[in-house]
Amino acid sequence: MIASMNPDIYWDDHQQALMLSGGKTIKLGEAMMLGGSSYIGPQERLKWTLAPNERCHVTQIWITNSVS
Repeated sequence: MIASMNPDIYWDDHQQALMLSGGKTIKLGEAMMLGGSSYIGPQERLKWTLAPNERCHVTQIWITNSVS
């Protein structure tokens, strides 16, 4: 799972794409490079803007601050 601390990086469920500032989109299956680090700890410590779907596997989380 990818979690973003940057409000300009978010998932759009309708488009099934990662939305970036400037209107750029990254669709499922497209290559991307993520800056950030992994998170290991209780989910309760994360303050989700949009909580993950219950079906998401969230034992491994990458918190990103940049996407290219």
